[in-house]
Amino acid sequence: MIQENPQAGLESRLTLNRVMEGNRNRNLTEQESEKNIADNLVVVAGFDGMKERLADGSVNMNGKGIGTGLRLTTDGFILTAYHNIQAYEADWRRINAENPATESNIHSWMEDMRLKYAMVDQQRNVYPIDTTFLATNAALDIALIKAVILKKPEPIDFRLVTGDLKVGDEIKLFGLRDQRPYNQYGRVISASRDAPIGHPETREIVSTTHDTFLTDAYGTPGFSGGVFTNLRGEFAGLVLYIQRDGTEQIGHAGGAKARNIVDLVKESAYRLNKLNK
Repeated sequence: MIQENPQAGLESRLTLNRVMEGNRNRNLTEQESEKNIADNLVVVAGFDGMKERLADGSVNMNGKGIGTGLRLTTDGFILTAYHNIQAYEADWRRINAENPATESNIHSWMEDMRLKYAMVDQQRNVYPIDTTFLATNAALDIALIKAVILKKPEPIDFRLVTGDLKVGDEIKLFGLRDQRPYNQYGRVISASRDAPIGHPETREIVSTTHDTFLTDAYGTPGFSGGVFTNLRGEFAGLVLYIQRDGTEQIGHAGGAKARNIVDLVKESAYRLNKLNK
C-alpha cells in the first residue's frame, strides 16, 4: 500500500483488522449503525480523463464504470462489487510498473490519479485509488480496494448481522446514484442463489455470481457495491446485481452474504500483516 511512513502503514493494517470484529460494535444503537453505513457510502469511478471542476475543487461526475462502495476505514479501505473495478485491473498493473508512487512524487502522483481512478465521497471530496492494493473474490463478485486518504486510520463503526438472512427477513437497501443517496425497503425472497449475470446490452449470460441472496427491493444500475442492512441497522450484505424483467432498467436486487465479506476483509488484513512483517 502507498504510505508516507511505516508507522502509518502499520496503523492502517491494524485498523483494517478491527473492521469486521463482531463484538467491537455492540454498544452502537440501531440508528447509529445505520447512519454510519449510509454516511460512508461512496462513489467508485474510473474517469475518461477530464472532469468539470467545481469552485470548491470537487468534481461533477462524468466518468465511466461508476458504482457504489462502502468506506470501512477513515484512511480509505473500501468494499465494493468486483465488477465495478474489474475493467481497471490491467491499467492499475501498468501504472504500478510504469509510473509507481514514490516518496518524492507522491503528491504529484495523487493529483494525477485523481483524474483517472478515484473515490468520491458524499461531500464531493475526491481521493485517488491506491493501485498497489487490491483484494478480490471474483466468484462472489466482491472486492476490497484502497483510496489514498491521509487521515488517522480508524474503523467505521457499524453493527454486523449474525448468520445468513432467511426468506422473509426484512431488509433495507442503501445505494448511490448520480451521487445522491437512495434507499429501499424489502424482504428476502431467496436465501441461497447462484445468480446468472447477463451482458448489459445483449443480456447474454456472461458469468455466474455464487452464494448470493435475492430480495424484492428494487435496485437500479449504479447501486452495485451498495449495502443491505436488516431493520436493526446491522450490515447484512453487499448489493451486486438486479434481476430485471425484459428491458426494464430497475429490478429486484440481490447481493453477497455478510459472512463472505467478513472472510474477504479478514483474509486481506492477515495477508497485509504478513507481507509487511
